Amino acid sequence: YLAKFPSTAELWRNVREDFVGINEAVARIRLRLNPREKSSIAVLRLLAERESLLETGSEPDFGKIAILDDKLLDSAQILLKQEWLRVRSGENVFRIAKFIAVLVTTLFVLALVWRVTASWHS
Repeated sequence: YLAKFPSTAELWRNVREDFVGINEAVARIRLRLNPREKSSIAVLRLLAERESLLETGSEPDFGKIAILDDKLLDSAQILLKQEWLRVRSGENVFRIAKFIAVLVTTLFVLALVWRVTASWHS
């Protein structure tokens, strides 16, 4: 936009690939977010707000875009931290299975120790 191309067609030829890449990235982000989770909603709202600043026909306000980029980064970091904690702790089925495995192993070891100790005293 700032390069002031002589025609809209020439402008589009020069920026088309960039816009396609940005649109693909935004679509992939949207598809991966849960629209019912608070942190995802914040990211989705900021993406929509940022897109509205880049609508064709209006001069972009780069100051507002920079502010939105900072907010988007902050919101994305919060979201990624939450997702990392969720992944690290595992799903409920995994946690239950892990607990049962530890419990059974502990009981087996205790039974084995008790059996060996009882055989020493006999």
